[in-house]
Amino acid sequence: MKPLKNLLFFIFIIMSSISCNENEEQTNLENFESKIIGSWETISFSVNEIEMISSTQTCFNRRIFTSATYEFINYFDYDNDEGCVVVIGSVTEQNPYSIVGNVLTVHETSSDDDIYEIMELNSTSLKLKNVYTVNGVTFTEITISTKL
Repeated sequence: MKPLKNLLFFIFIIMSSISCNENEEQTNLENFESKIIGSWETISFSVNEIEMISSTQTCFNRRIFTSATYEFINYFDYDNDEGCVVVIGSVTEQNPYSIVGNVLTVHETSSDDDIYEIMELNSTSLKLKNVYTVNGVTFTEITISTKL
């Protein structure tokens, strides 16, 4: 009888830990909508595992999320003593977005929706993955941002 009790206790412990992990994961997914609100500055951007931001770069792109809209702003330093300036034509309109599970969809009004996998999101870090195909070539973008 004692081995049976030990087995049941062991199964109970395993099931409890699985249940806790599922609850934590669900809580993390539910918090994405509130955690994403704010301004995020890109600190790393890679395409097909090639880093696109140089170590000397001083201007970084921004993503701004409100509770209902998303905006992307591209900054650049033209080395003309004006510092970081917004690249003309790079500011997107404020588009609505939605989050379902760990999928962020930016609903573009002038083109197809942009779909990102939220790989990480906490109070200081946002990591997004975007996979798309152009002329039969698949590109995987990974963007890591820090909250301002």
